[in-house]
Amino acid sequence: MRTAAPELTIARTWPPAAMWIFAGLWAMASLPPDGSAGLLLGAMWAALLLLRWLPWSQWSMRPPRIAGLCCPAARPRVSDVAMGWMMGTLWWHTEGCLTALLPSAATVVLHLLLMLVLGQVAAALAPFWQRFLACTAFALIAAWPLWSTAMANSLWPCMALLTLAWVCEPAGRLPGSLFFQRALVSLCGPLGLWFILTRWPVAGPDALLQPMVVLALMALTFSATTATNAGEH
Repeated sequence: MRTAAPELTIARTWPPAAMWIFAGLWAMASLPPDGSAGLLLGAMWAALLLLRWLPWSQWSMRPPRIAGLCCPAARPRVSDVAMGWMMGTLWWHTEGCLTALLPSAATVVLHLLLMLVLGQVAAALAPFWQRFLACTAFALIAAWPLWSTAMANSLWPCMALLTLAWVCEPAGRLPGSLFFQRALVSLCGPLGLWFILTRWPVAGPDALLQPMVVLALMALTFSATTATNAGEH
């Protein structure tokens, strides 16, 4: 099983990032704040996954380039699901980031720069430190209910931690079969995004942060399972 961090070059990551940002902006500007945006964005994610996983080789065809926009890694990771959620809701939670010190568009640009900078830093680290930082970020996100009360705004440090986990989490380390990995993304990705945006009108940023805690706990469980299996072999 390949455990290297994914290739996070600009050419590989900017198309899906741009797609989710503009799709989220359009949904926020065009749809009412009743969760209907979650249904639309979740369906778009599901369609991209279907395009990506259709047996194109049986038809002697290449999958369309758009098929890879659901997630950048060759195999789905927990952090890819979490990043998809954040990108799908980015325009809704920008005013909570940095206590609304910046306009929404500036906050989005800042987030993209954070992804780019951390991606370049992570690429220069040894695999051990990449795994260590990913697990540390997931652990802090999982503990969000414990430390969030001590801060005036816990949203932006959670987003920074998620970005750190995304640039460092190894690719292809999920246990089980490829079917299990696809089922995880198929269920947690689109359905999770729909759930988050349905709850957003009443829960605000907590609608995103609470499911993030569950994903972080899953990631830590998978990491422990992988480490145990590696020790047995």
